[in-house]
Amino acid sequence: MRVYVEAARQFFNRDKAGLAFSLGITDGAGWCECQQCRALDRGETFRGRPVMSDRYYTFVNQVAREVAKTLRYFSRRSILQTELLRHL
Repeated sequence: MRVYVEAARQFFNRDKAGLAFSLGITDGAGWCECQQCRALDRGETFRGRPVMSDRYYTFVNQVAREVAKTLRYFSRRSILQTELLRHL
């Protein structure tokens, strides 16, 4: 997390007009397997894959809280991608 916090701070300090800093998920597979991260998993699946939303949003919120401590104007905003499910 510290790497992302520092990168975000550097970005906003360098680019005063910067509006957003991405904490997007990469397309690659692999998640942290430490006990603390795995404790966030609820065991849910979607389309045969584990749901990792709790891990991701916990991370995003932690980064945002830390970055906000040193930036005067900062807000957290999530852009969610959703999918309509077909009713059978």
